[in-house]
Amino acid sequence: KDPILPTILADEAIAEAKKQLKNASPFPHVEIRPVCEDARLQEAFDQSLKSLSADLRESDSFKVYQTQGLQDIGKSDKGVAAVKSLRDSLYGEDFRA
Repeated sequence: KDPILPTILADEAIAEAKKQLKNASPFPHVEIRPVCEDARLQEAFDQSLKSLSADLRESDSFKVYQTQGLQDIGKSDKGVAAVKSLRDSLYGEDFRA
C-alpha cells in the first residue's frame, strides 16, 4: 500500500500547491501536510532507527546522526520495508510530477 495520501495528488490539491508556490516568500516553497499516514511514517522511522546504521556528523552549529541516503537502500537491507515503500512513493513519478 502506498503510504502517500491520495488526497495530495488530487487535482484540487495540486492547483492549491501551485498557487501557494506562486505566492510564497521569501523564497519559492510549498508546504504539504500531511503527506502520508502517521502510522506508516512512524513505522518507517522506527525501522530506520532499528535497522539502518548512522554516523555522527558535527559542525559548529549542531550534531546529527546521518543514515545512508534513501536511494542507497537496497535489497540487502533487511527490516526496512516501510522505509523502502516511502522512498519508492516519494521518488515515484506521481509524487514528483
